[in-house]
Amino acid sequence: MLDTALETLRAEIQDYLKNTSSLGINNETVISLCNVMTQGNEINIKESLGLTLINIEEEKTLKSQVTYRKNTEGSVLNFNPEIKLNLYILIAANFDNYETALKYISCVLNFFQGKAVFDHTNTPSLDPSIEKLIAELYTMTFEQQNYLWASVGAKMIPSLLYKIRMLVVQESVVTSVAPFVTKIITEEKSLTN
Repeated sequence: MLDTALETLRAEIQDYLKNTSSLGINNETVISLCNVMTQGNEINIKESLGLTLINIEEEKTLKSQVTYRKNTEGSVLNFNPEIKLNLYILIAANFDNYETALKYISCVLNFFQGKAVFDHTNTPSLDPSIEKLIAELYTMTFEQQNYLWASVGAKMIPSLLYKIRMLVVQESVVTSVAPFVTKIITEEKSLTN
């Protein structure tokens, strides 16, 4: 699910960049889903943009407590509650010409400003298991940026960090099955002094 969500975002950005006449892109791929650095400590993004998953965070404030569903056969199915995730993605531009890198980063910024919500009506290629994705620009302090680039193992290059909200993970594994409650029996107890 992570791979399909990120690939959809990558493809949407690629299409937007191809349709931006000032960039003059033909059919070449200008954004790829990749690590910033290779295992050999070389930059993996060359004359292009790279989209990298930086962090996965559980959204605990909206944690679902619903663990059951009714089915048509007259029973209740218990499931583990769904997990709602926030994905932090880094989009970095590495071009020999610094102005070109800034131009591409500006176009990505324009793209997400114009389309911050991805659902099945505006993004037909979105996986059917994903209801929607919401992109928010995530601003870091200088200290956080320094830590991020040190963790990635690269020198800082023009980049944007986005928080992609609400990827819902629900595996349909039934943990138990119980019949419907059809009647409630109560006992009255008499109170004596």
